[in-house]
Amino acid sequence: MSEDNPRKRPSIRVDIAPSLKRHLPFPPPDGDLEVEVEEGCTVKRLIEILGLPPEEVTMILVNREPSPSDRLLTEGDLVGLFPVLDGG
Repeated sequence: MSEDNPRKRPSIRVDIAPSLKRHLPFPPPDGDLEVEVEEGCTVKRLIEILGLPPEEVTMILVNREPSPSDRLLTEGDLVGLFPVLDGG
């Protein structure tokens, strides 16, 4: 690969719970958000990039599997970010 040809940034999809979308610094999309991230980006860094309060993101799914916030993201990942679910 030549230096004139920069690496493609990984593209991921993000499913954000409606109650968290209010924190986004841009109008929230109706569906999933597509985001290009830096190589080596973690879920924690993604949460920071999106401007979400980390204390409100209590459930993280990557490709529909529970994941820690230090998980590295790769091309094509589907990330779900959700708050605590109250129920009765």
